Amino acid sequence: MTKLFKWKSIITQIYILAFLSLFVGFFTTFIWVSSENNWKEFIKNSYHAGISIYNNIKYNNVIEEKIKITKINKSNEVI
Repeated sequence: MTKLFKWKSIITQIYILAFLSLFVGFFTTFIWVSSENNWKEFIKNSYHAGISIYNNIKYNNVIEEKIKITKINKSNEVI
């Protein structure tokens, strides 16, 4: 190997650790942002479903086709 690139060199190790830290930071940020976007989409859909169900109960409006309503089992049995 040349004198410019040695694995035992502290400078080379610092560069490698800095690059790995940068990569981990970008990857973590990507996961965080995509999770945040998925959560916001879920909350938005839940809000619209709640409004649709409220309007159905109060005004007898038709519920959107996207919303599926199932009856909740009131018994104490675990399914």
